[in-house]
Amino acid sequence: MSLQIAKIKGIPVRAHITLAVIAFLMIWSLAGIVLPETYPGLHAFVYWITGIFCSVIYFISILLHELSHSLMAIRYGLKVREVLLFIFGGVSVIGDEDIASKNSSIEFRIAIIGPITSLIIATALATSFWILLYLYSGSKSTFETGNLGSISVMMTSSLLQFGALFNLLIAIINLVPVFPTDGGKILRATLFKSNGDYERSTQISGKIGVAISYGFMGLGLYLTISGSYLSGIWLLLVGWFLNNCARSYLAKHKIMCLLFGVRLSTFTTGNVEILSEDCSVNDLIGRGNRSEKDLFPLMDERGHFSGIVAYNNALSVRYNERNFVHLKDIKTLRSDLFVMDMDATAVDALKNMINFRIATVFICNEEGNLVGIAEKKDIIKAARARKQLI
Repeated sequence: MSLQIAKIKGIPVRAHITLAVIAFLMIWSLAGIVLPETYPGLHAFVYWITGIFCSVIYFISILLHELSHSLMAIRYGLKVREVLLFIFGGVSVIGDEDIASKNSSIEFRIAIIGPITSLIIATALATSFWILLYLYSGSKSTFETGNLGSISVMMTSSLLQFGALFNLLIAIINLVPVFPTDGGKILRATLFKSNGDYERSTQISGKIGVAISYGFMGLGLYLTISGSYLSGIWLLLVGWFLNNCARSYLAKHKIMCLLFGVRLSTFTTGNVEILSEDCSVNDLIGRGNRSEKDLFPLMDERGHFSGIVAYNNALSVRYNERNFVHLKDIKTLRSDLFVMDMDATAVDALKNMINFRIATVFICNEEGNLVGIAEKKDIIKAARARKQLI
């Protein structure tokens, strides 16, 4: 579940609900532990306000990191669908990512620009912090007086100090060679340029990433046992997340390889049941017991595919109105569905399903008539069937 919070250079920026979790943890740890130990003697309100500002700096840093990827991708003519911020950082969702990944130079530049951006920001903030510390070298001793000047210096130095640390950590973590981090893509691009074998480079990078993720979990477990609970649990979660990402990427890549050459015509049945959109809701419901997930294609008066009706939408019509409400009144328009040509590849269909978070593709012939319906599970099933034949 995510919410669009901005649109920058035409790129939607969305925040996932899990962002609230990391925001709370960061503010709580800074205001309750780190800041009071670093700058003792101030009112709790000052620590909490500073903690909130620091968390804002953190999210802005992630956003700038991801935007650098997006702008570099746009420079190479790739379409960026959105930037998503979530509990473990952020991701730039690039529509033609596979095109970039098979060009080692483009993938390397798009991947490396993120850590470079974070390091530049870290350097700028750290330099400002040291300059401020030099100019107000005696201010730290006056924090206990609580005067406005010293509090302002403390808040500013905290934002600069933690902002520099955040950006340094973002750069370091993203350079770790684990998919989907930048480091994994940098490693694959480097290997691909060296050996010229994209598939082998992907497999090697993925396996290295899985091994490193286990290293994160091992270190996290060690720290937890040693008494550093917060750091240990956090590293365990990061390792678990990276492990899942690396494994799912390898699994997805394997499925894509198995589907190579398979066209959507494979999923056409030739006898798709299509209802007239002038049928009443009662006509549909009277066809027998149906699952609430069932979808019914519709045709207009010219016999062309015009949309679909979900069975649960038909059931939601009031009982005494079902004879008078037609299917065209409650249909989902064809323009709102994901329609693909029967000559398109199953790989493209699966990519679209993953990228646009859709479960069903409607397959049409050259005349625009519906000839088949493919769900994500159908395409994955076809990949598994091919695996058994190999």
